Amino acid sequence: MIMRPVSILTTAFIHSSTRARSSIRFASHVSTISTLQSLFGGDFAGQYATFSPSNGKVINVPDHLVPEAMIEWGQIPSCLECLVSEDWIVEDDESVLERTTVTVLPETGCGIDNLETSISVKKLSMEQMQIFEIDNDIYQVGILFDGKDKTFHFVISTELEKDEIQRCRISIHLDDTFELDKKRPIEVVRERKTSKTSSKGSAGKRGGGLYGSTVMELVGKEHINHPFSDQEGVDVSSLNGYWYILNDESNKVYWDIKENVLSIPGGFGSVVLESSRIPVLDSNAAIHSNFSLNFILNQNDTLAGTKRIVADCSILQEGTVDVKVYGLYQCKK
Repeated sequence: MIMRPVSILTTAFIHSSTRARSSIRFASHVSTISTLQSLFGGDFAGQYATFSPSNGKVINVPDHLVPEAMIEWGQIPSCLECLVSEDWIVEDDESVLERTTVTVLPETGCGIDNLETSISVKKLSMEQMQIFEIDNDIYQVGILFDGKDKTFHFVISTELEKDEIQRCRISIHLDDTFELDKKRPIEVVRERKTSKTSSKGSAGKRGGGLYGSTVMELVGKEHINHPFSDQEGVDVSSLNGYWYILNDESNKVYWDIKENVLSIPGGFGSVVLESSRIPVLDSNAAIHSNFSLNFILNQNDTLAGTKRIVADCSILQEGTVDVKVYGLYQCKK
């Protein structure tokens, strides 16, 4: 099998006040501790960026969050550093993931020795999310559709280097007709796990303050100096063609790239989003619209070959969702 769903049954990335009980199909397999720990729990450090749902271009940090000196120098950042703590708690007999996010605001000069931050806490119901293991468990994928907020949440996690877990979180918003909302930006968080144990939002703080050098160490100097949001998404023209099903090179499919796709950077990969509305010829038709989120990996590695993890999501007429996740390798040209 190229797709192995794992029944963690969560509703991750939803604020408790907007939680919705969508009827995503529950998986039947028992989750492994390693899968759960790879996707959620502990401390993470990374960068948060937003992208235009119209053209996929990065949306820079709003001016009111940027020091005037940086604006004058034309150094408006494309993303914000963030430190995230996740704890498993039980609330009202329900399993909940409590996520504390410390967002680091841009600063210059002496300000980097006592950084200004904003803190938010969300309690995420772990009830209705589907989790999949791809390519012999190398990648873990979580998918959630919040029917009330009309938002898709996608998370992919992998161990890029020994004992270093990387993950990418993507949030895609839909409008009242279940098509891509052109007014709400696509949100992407690229982060790495810094501790298996949660600090409950106090990671890196010394004497109550947070130093720029500490943030750089946690996020990674290479990432801060070269933010993923400054990069371009993959050239989709290079992806058009046949792809093999993972572990079965006798089975291949053709990917016909359409003109309306969005390609945005995702850190250790690129995100290609396709969307289409199904013409409704019959009021009883089951599917309303389709979204395909493709995470492209290894596109610059000629030895490993380009890999693609696909999450196909169908919005049904009643607002519920059908999800399929699978992996593909690009056929050599």
